[in-house]
Amino acid sequence: MGMIILREVTVRYEDGTVALDNVNLTVEKSEFAFVVGPTGAGKSSLFKVLIREIVPSHGTVFVAGYDLTRMKPSQAPYLRRLVGTVFQDILLLPERTVWENVAFALRATGVASSEDKREVPRALAMVDLLDKAKAFPWQLSGGEKQKVALARALVINPLILLADEPTGNLDSQSSREVMELLLRVNRQGTTVLMATHDPFLVGSYRKRVIELNSGKIVRDYMPGVS
Repeated sequence: MGMIILREVTVRYEDGTVALDNVNLTVEKSEFAFVVGPTGAGKSSLFKVLIREIVPSHGTVFVAGYDLTRMKPSQAPYLRRLVGTVFQDILLLPERTVWENVAFALRATGVASSEDKREVPRALAMVDLLDKAKAFPWQLSGGEKQKVALARALVINPLILLADEPTGNLDSQSSREVMELLLRVNRQGTTVLMATHDPFLVGSYRKRVIELNSGKIVRDYMPGVS
């Protein structure tokens, strides 16, 4: 069974807009895949379905063996422990230190504060920011802020990492650094889906590409494989 499975998934908003249209998709454990397509293609809606922010109008969604379409709201905390998220809009807590921002993710998923001394340094070390633990967001560069956001997603040891345009506001050097971190996480066994508009990134790495347009998967391929 795949780590992510969508079967005939349709998302229709109240205004009649169809964000996803009969989508079928399987992503295997430890796979890395880019999700591409123009603005409004359905990329963000797909990610929202995978964290159960949106419940499909039709179809079935399995994430790490859980049927999200049948999941009760009270079970949502279990999902947050399985799926880490990183977005283009970083949204760090400005009045809290890097350490506190990362630890906040543990509180949000119900992890006891006694775990902070073990899990927060581990996550910060993964993104090479252990020396910035006492810094505040305003003292960081854009690339460093995105790394903190990545550490916040990784501190829960997720099975799946969803990265929605994580390099969208970064310069080329910072983008490469964030990309290398995502690849490192993937090599350690985490399933990674990364939405991006950056054709250079997609062309630089031989990874699966899932292309969306008007809510449909119009192409699903591995570069170099006919």
